[in-house]
Amino acid sequence: MKKSHCSIVIRVRDLDACRSFYRDLIGLDEPVVDSGFAVSFAISPVLFLSLEKSEAAYLDRASGAQTWCLAVEDVDEICLRIGEAGYPVPSDAVRFGRPGCLRCEDPDGNVFFLRRLEAQE
Repeated sequence: MKKSHCSIVIRVRDLDACRSFYRDLIGLDEPVVDSGFAVSFAISPVLFLSLEKSEAAYLDRASGAQTWCLAVEDVDEICLRIGEAGYPVPSDAVRFGRPGCLRCEDPDGNVFFLRRLEAQE
């Protein structure tokens, strides 16, 4: 297979709030692309999380057909930052591909999961 890149694209209404949420609270660092209509964060050398500004009324965030999971070293620290910023963080882990994932929502209500990064990953 030829070398390729992959991007998770999330449509958001409030690009500024979501940019800050993923950069500052989730800890994705500075975006590699940052404009008034799109933002992209490098999650790895070949994977990007992109936020696209959209006013589409048909977007149903909380029950969307897609979601994604981010493995991080310190889930507790991220959950603390999210909670201190006023966003709900569930205390009960759920199973999403593997046990121990926490269901979270960004400022626009887009669902994603956090889990602890395993040592072998």
